[in-house]
Amino acid sequence: MALVNLGPVCGLLASMSFLVGFLVAILLDPGWRVGAFWLSDLGVRQGAWAYNTGVVLGGLLTIPFALSARHLLAPGRLTRLGSTLFVVAGIAQVGVGVFTEHTPAMHLVFAFVLFTAVPLGWIVLSLPMHRTPAFGGFGGVLSLIALGIVLVAGRVTNRFTAEAIGVFTAVAWAILVSAVLLLRHPAVPPPKGLSAPPA
Repeated sequence: MALVNLGPVCGLLASMSFLVGFLVAILLDPGWRVGAFWLSDLGVRQGAWAYNTGVVLGGLLTIPFALSARHLLAPGRLTRLGSTLFVVAGIAQVGVGVFTEHTPAMHLVFAFVLFTAVPLGWIVLSLPMHRTPAFGGFGGVLSLIALGIVLVAGRVTNRFTAEAIGVFTAVAWAILVSAVLLLRHPAVPPPKGLSAPPA
């Protein structure tokens, strides 16, 4: 596997890790329902081991995915800032899984950072993604749609449902972005002063 593909692969694995942990946790806990409980409630119930493992693994794998954005998206300050925001989000996600609702103060701090860094990352990366050829001019729209879904959900649903919609919108965004970058990213340009190899 080319090194340039490692970040998007980690992005896919981050999403899959979280989804698997979530699904196992709700199968072990039929009393939990979307829209009636916080997602983090799963981290202190019957399937806590599965949910927290998925959250922590997802956060750890998000970090290399975020760092790869600096090499796969249109270069510039916004790309570096967006990449940093998603690194922070990955660290915060790990914190959410490690510091469960049994340690409410720390849990709330990490959750606040996570739910702040992700939408800010969408905003900051919208222009670099728009300029990245792999997305065909629709990368910025993808990020803004994700942001719009979260904002609308916060207005028209209860807070438990809004949280779930926000989380699963972020998971869907990560899957789509990772898949596009994995399948359609352009070849890495040669260093300055060196000619590109013949096609």
